[in-house]
Amino acid sequence: MHYTSWDRTDRDHPRLLVGEGPEVIGTFHEDSAEVDGLAWRLEVDEKEGATATAEDGRVFNIKGNLRRAKRLEANVDGQLFTFINEQGANWIIDDAQSNKVGQFTGTNNGVRAAILEFEQPETPLPVETAAALSWFVRTILENRLNNTAMAVIVGMGLCTLAAVVTFFT
Repeated sequence: MHYTSWDRTDRDHPRLLVGEGPEVIGTFHEDSAEVDGLAWRLEVDEKEGATATAEDGRVFNIKGNLRRAKRLEANVDGQLFTFINEQGANWIIDDAQSNKVGQFTGTNNGVRAAILEFEQPETPLPVETAAALSWFVRTILENRLNNTAMAVIVGMGLCTLAAVVTFFT
């Protein structure tokens, strides 16, 4: 698997794809998912992180402020990963030995497709690990987009207020 991406044809139930498809790894909902035939329960707290719990008891989580942190720690069923914001919207994912596992970006429609490129496709990660990392990527990018959108809205509001005050004085 070289990369994963998201099919958002059905916005309420995005599908995680191998590459651009057609192979589907899982279908996600707001608080649940079905990944490789297993049900997952999903929980997201923008300030604390995100957790996916598989029906077989395995837990995949990422800790930290999803909107602001430059470094987030993930535990995928005992396997540790670090998400590092290198610059702007560009991120890398390292394993516990500081080996680069993958990369992603929020630029150039990065939030829509939330593509996670894997560093060594010849030694693929287990499907559940790739799915968990991909869900974390999507969750991080969506939370950061919400943060950016709020800043733009506030900025536009302030500009409008300044224009109104200037016009009427």
